[in-house]
Amino acid sequence: MLLRCIPLLALAACQGSSAGTPVKPAAATEILAKDPSGAVVARVKPSIPCRATVDGVDQIVGTVPLVSQIGTTRWSGDSATNGTTFKKGDTAIARLYAASDAELALLDPDGVAIVRATRGADGVVSIADRQSTVVRQAKKTPDAIEITGKDPKLVVTGTDDVLLAAILTAPEAIPEVRGLAACNRLFPSTKAF
Repeated sequence: MLLRCIPLLALAACQGSSAGTPVKPAAATEILAKDPSGAVVARVKPSIPCRATVDGVDQIVGTVPLVSQIGTTRWSGDSATNGTTFKKGDTAIARLYAASDAELALLDPDGVAIVRATRGADGVVSIADRQSTVVRQAKKTPDAIEITGKDPKLVVTGTDDVLLAAILTAPEAIPEVRGLAACNRLFPSTKAF
């Protein structure tokens, strides 16, 4: 079998099969978060590289290693046993940490939760802010994930991961960190949890 490799955005893409027919990657599902008017507030395409647009900030995120370039600013993610630390240049901005399968948090550089999503026994996810006050809830419906609170309801489609949806739509964290967190969570090889 002959394989032909084509460089693409600093990544290698190989095509070919024993019959000489190109092998196409499976289509990725797009994750969308929409407000009540139907406007998209976040979009993540789980591909390699991962593509995320959160509150108007577009990112192309390399997944191994976790890295993104926005203008002249380099973002990266360093995985360890205590989660993945997101850096802007050389400065730590936030850390994504999963204490269990039922909890996902974005922490500041001092380890204080910026936002924490915790799934209860009923499957509903409570989303707490820096003061540990529950500000929103997220729950699965047959077709989507609904996020409700004092702000208008958001609807997230394209994923069943309620914790991911909670972090992706959390206005407590900056868009760049939310995009990195989503791409990091979607690719197990890049995360330490």
